[in-house]
Amino acid sequence: MMQAPQVILCDEPIASLDPASTHTVMTLLKGLAIQHDLMVIINLHQVDLAREFADHILGVNAGRIVFDDGPAALSDEALTHIYAAPEEAAYG
Repeated sequence: MMQAPQVILCDEPIASLDPASTHTVMTLLKGLAIQHDLMVIINLHQVDLAREFADHILGVNAGRIVFDDGPAALSDEALTHIYAAPEEAAYG
């Protein structure tokens, strides 16, 4: 662990949690980010939670960023692009 970090990295921190614990953990992480002016980078597959808690979302497909915007821009079309087969998501 590091004292006074500037960034917190979380890889699927809520993957095995029940809904109440999931909300608690996400709320705590967002609170830490705000209170300590931290960047929190979270790898999630739960789109609804990304929309609720994120300030910015990166969508990655086959190792390439295919979405880079705020949660309001995460449309069904954008999700289709993010979760498309890699050859369909490649930049044209």
